[in-house]
Amino acid sequence: MGRSMLWRGGLLLLFLGLICWLSVGVSDSTESQAGDSTIATSSASSSPSADRQKVIACVGDSITFGGDVAETDSYPSQLQDKLGDAYTVLNFGHSGATVNSHGDLPYIDQPEYTQALASQPDIVILMMGTNDARTPNDTPDLESTFESDYQSLAKSFADLPSHPVVYLVTPIRAVLDNEAQEALMESLIRPAIREVASRLGLPLIELESILGDNTDFYQPDGIHPTKAGYAVMSAAFVSALTAGRQSGLVIPGQQSPG
Repeated sequence: MGRSMLWRGGLLLLFLGLICWLSVGVSDSTESQAGDSTIATSSASSSPSADRQKVIACVGDSITFGGDVAETDSYPSQLQDKLGDAYTVLNFGHSGATVNSHGDLPYIDQPEYTQALASQPDIVILMMGTNDARTPNDTPDLESTFESDYQSLAKSFADLPSHPVVYLVTPIRAVLDNEAQEALMESLIRPAIREVASRLGLPLIELESILGDNTDFYQPDGIHPTKAGYAVMSAAFVSALTAGRQSGLVIPGQQSPG
């Protein structure tokens, strides 16, 4: 009888030990699974930020809008094609718009201006001034108003809550029979834009030196680019956005690349 009791007690201890071992294993497995779940959740929560597209606001006049070319041939459309899905390129060009608040069609009074601000962009490409140098905007007071109006326009984007990088772009040349308009852009418009870029510490793209006066890049009016001209422009912007430097691109505090 004594041996039987001893044998039964041993079995009971063995059984209890087995139950304890199984309980510990289940607990460890549950904790491991809970840890894996936490890591997966953390990774998933960070992916939307990593995958977010950068918004590029293209601000300007008909040269930005894409005057007299197919919508797909404008520089914003070609820029979108070149940059791919990591970016959303928005065209806020308004034909005929001026920087000058006293011009015949001030950009700040157009719906595209409000829309551009509301887009909360990561990057702004500001290219204006061509219409300020044409009649009836080429008045004697242009010299005293253009630079201050241009600075106010640039700052309105630079001061957005999204803190965009604002690229200031000197207007492309006016060629063929537009000597007076080109002369005013060269003597007043472009120098004022360079001064604002330096004063505000914003990157500057000297686009007129990139596009040059090659008539193959211009439509017969000598103002608006062709599809080929827009291709050159969009390629220059890609270089500026992705590499930070380009022939004709000035970074504040550095000399323009030669």
